[in-house]
Amino acid sequence: MQLSDASFMRKTFSRFLRRLVAVLGEGDFTIVMDNVRFHQTAVKNIDHFLYDVKFLPRYSPFFNPCEEAFSGVPQGTNDLIRRMAEFCVRIPVNSLSNFVAHSEYLSNKYLNLEDLPRDWQISNKLSIS
Repeated sequence: MQLSDASFMRKTFSRFLRRLVAVLGEGDFTIVMDNVRFHQTAVKNIDHFLYDVKFLPRYSPFFNPCEEAFSGVPQGTNDLIRRMAEFCVRIPVNSLSNFVAHSEYLSNKYLNLEDLPRDWQISNKLSIS
C-alpha cells in the first residue's frame, strides 16, 4: 500500500466513523474493527469518540465473515468493483450463513478465553464458478 492509498483509506474510514456516530447517537456501543493502522489512526483522530473500540487480533480473518466471503473473489482482472459485484450476486445464502456462524463460533471461543481449534479454517472454501 502506498502512502497516498493509506491516507485515502484513513480519510474514508474517518468519514465513515463520523457518519456512524451521527446514526447511532449516544449509547453504550462497542465497535469491533480490524487491527489495521488506518482504523487505529482514524479512531485516534476523532475527538471524544463516543464508543468503546475493540480491535480484532492481528492476522485473524476468521473473525470477520467478509474476509471469508471475499477470499473466493476470482483473480485476474483489474476491474475490482465489477468483479466483486458479479461475485456477490453468486454467493449462495447458505454460504453467507455459514460464514457468520463460523465467525460466531470462533468469537465465542475467543471471548471465553478458550483455545482456538487448529483446524479453524473452513474445510470447503467458497468456490463459485
